[in-house]
Amino acid sequence: MYWEQIEPEEGKFDFASVDGLLAKARHSGIKLVLLWFATWKNGDMDYAPAWVKTNPKRFKRVIAPSGLDIWNLSTHCPENLQADKRAFVELCKHLKAKDSAERTVIAIQIQNEPGILGCDRDYAPAAPTVLNIPVPADKLAT
Repeated sequence: MYWEQIEPEEGKFDFASVDGLLAKARHSGIKLVLLWFATWKNGDMDYAPAWVKTNPKRFKRVIAPSGLDIWNLSTHCPENLQADKRAFVELCKHLKAKDSAERTVIAIQIQNEPGILGCDRDYAPAAPTVLNIPVPADKLAT
């Protein structure tokens, strides 16, 4: 499932591709495991909608050590997370409404091969704060 197909305009959802997959799978008698391509896929943001890609002030990008933006959405930007989350929630609501009885979709993988192509990490101003937070003691292996 491509975010850019599901939400081509902010807040306007188009589930034609989802409904088409459901119909084909049911016709063939198979179950589906969907894959959500959104904020990250193969280390870049190619599957984000144009309204996200064209607004780097709102949807912050990964910053390289040189200070330049990279073609990847930053994990340190809450707006990126919220936009992706809203779209994914709408997809799940649609699936619940359209597939609760048949249960054609048996699983959804969220994102795929996340990472950052072209840089070791995000050097955004918020990054050092997050990187320096101690790991909670109950999460450390002993």
